[in-house]
Parts: sequence; C-alpha cells; structure tokens
Amino acid sequence: SVYAADVDGDGDVDVLSASGDDDTIAWYENKSSSRTGDGVVKYQVAANESAEQRTGTITVAGKTHTVVQAGAEVLAKPVIGKQESEAVGQPGGSLTLEVGVYGSGVSYQWQKDGADVAGATSASLELSNISEGDAGSYVLNASNAGGSVTSEPIVVSVKSFVIVVNGKGAGSKVSVTDKALVEIKSGKGEDWLVYYSLDGSVPDYSSNLYEIPFDLSVGATVRAMAYAPGYTDLVQGPSVKILMVENQVLSVQPPQGLEYGAAPVSLVGSSDSGLPLTFEVLEGPGQVEGGKLVSTGAGLIKMLVMQAGSDEYAFASKQFEFEVGKGAQEITWAPVPAKTYGDEPFNVSASSSSA
Repeated sequence: SVYAADVDGDGDVDVLSASGDDDTIAWYENKSSSRTGDGVVKYQVAANESAEQRTGTITVAGKTHTVVQAGAEVLAKPVIGKQESEAVGQPGGSLTLEVGVYGSGVSYQWQKDGADVAGATSASLELSNISEGDAGSYVLNASNAGGSVTSEPIVVSVKSFVIVVNGKGAGSKVSVTDKALVEIKSGKGEDWLVYYSLDGSVPDYSSNLYEIPFDLSVGATVRAMAYAPGYTDLVQGPSVKILMVENQVLSVQPPQGLEYGAAPVSLVGSSDSGLPLTFEVLEGPGQVEGGKLVSTGAGLIKMLVMQAGSDEYAFASKQFEFEVGKGAQEITWAPVPAKTYGDEPFNVSASSSSA
C-alpha cells in the first residue's frame, strides 16, 4: 500500500509505503533543494503471526505515528472428504482416481506404492492406456500453510473381465443414487456368451443372458460368467454389490455470540439419516477438540461438517461460517504510594489480563 502524508511535519507531502511481503514500512521524504541524503528511511517490523490486528507506533523526526498491522491469515490443514477405496481398469483403457479435498491454497501430490507419481499434482489422477504396471495402492497427499493430510489408500486392480457401473469399473462394492447403468465387459470375443445373476448366485446358461447395458433402480449383487462357443470352456467373472443409497440433508447451528478466551463450545448439527457428524475447521482462528470448538483468536471461522455415508446413505457435506469477537480484558494498576503535591515525578504502571 502507498500513502501520501507529511510524515516529518516539515510542510512537504512525503510518500509512505507498507509491504506485507517483507513486513517493511518505508518513508520517502520530499526534500527541498537545500537537503542532502537519499531521503529514504525504512523500518522493518516483526511479522504478525497472530490472527488479531495489532497496533504500534513509529517516531520519525520527533513525530510519532500510529501503525496498524493486520492479523495473519489462519489456515487449517486440508480436509479429506469423499473418496473411493478401490478401482478397476481394463488393459488399454483409462481410469480416473478422485479424492474430495477441502481447504485453501492446497497443493497435491499422488503416490503409488509409497513413491511420488511424476506430474500428478491435482486432486484427480487419470491413468490412460492401463497395463498391469498400473495396479497398486494409490494415496493423495494434500498440503497448505496449515499442514498436510494423506487420503486413505485407493487399491487399483487391472482386469480383463469387469463390471462397469455408471461408466466406471467397479470393485467389490459400489454405492449409487437414483439408478445404476450396468455394463459387463468379459474381454472375450463376440462369440462368447455372458450370463449374469442379480442375487450373487453363480450364473449358468439358464441365468440372464447379457446382450446390452441395463439399468437397475434397486440394489443387487451382479455376478457374471462367460462361456466359450459350444460351452467348451468358461471364465468366472467378478461379483459386484450395488447399493442404492439415499441422499442425506445436514443441518447445523453455527455458534453465536462467541468471544475469544471463552470456554470451548459444543458444535451442534444433525443429519436426517440420524448418522453422526464430523466437524472440521477450514480457515480462521479455531480448532476442534473433543467435538467442541476452541477459539485461538478473534475473526471469521469457516467450518466443514461431514457425514461419511453408509450402505443406506450417500456421503454429504456442508460449509458454514461465523465470527469470534474480541475477548474482554481487564486493566490492573500497580499500587501507588501516598504522594503530596510538589513531590518529585514518579512512575506508574499497569498490566492487562490479555498480556
């Protein structure tokens, strides 16, 4: 920021700049022709690591000026939301891994079997022209100025015989809302016949003959079997449990009337599913301890509430925010001994409960 002001009281308008990048205040004096020197005085102040604004003074040429330093931005480490635990790809095909991440200023790095994946620095990872070498355990590391967090592993397998649900190769279990479009890919020639069951039983030639993708609007366990021409051979396919889950609605009651220094407050919220909620701080001067919010300063707090889902309900999340006011402080004067008019000047001192 740049300001015009008569900093030294000499009747000339000077230039004053303040930089948050290096915490420097610079005074550029407006000199007359009779003055010497470069006319630049710089003051470096310590960075404000607190979330609260602070005030100080700087004296220039015998004139005192008030300096107000904004509070530091308080970031919480990223929060992992919805993610899958397994994924299946076919040789030569493609597969996208995704992890829901909440937070500000987040950097990403995917790892496979403990080693960084080159160039994989976004919240999703696309694997193309899949081969056996792509099988393994993948995690996403997410970090920002507040810290870092690692997702749960996503186990990727590569198979020729797969059941695809809503366009994605399914593992042993998949949750969907509304309906599922099921496609069975055996990896065999067109002269092979594929049969499937919807109750998890072993399919045979008397079961459902697969011809084209089909819709499911209720839960089922799809199991497939491929038969060679003339039933001279067979290949057992996968079994996938498809869960039809309901969306859930989350409700929260943001804390009101909070002040810094007050006792921790309970976080109140619910889901229409009746399942328990998890609260996380995304940004601002606060942290969650034992289900309660502990304020670490005054300012705006942004929070996330999540419900992880179940076999009946889908993952759900909601963000909300509220203010924490400045805390009250008490000034205490040090005892002053009895004095009489005409006594020598004496010092007085006081302290604040906020110190």
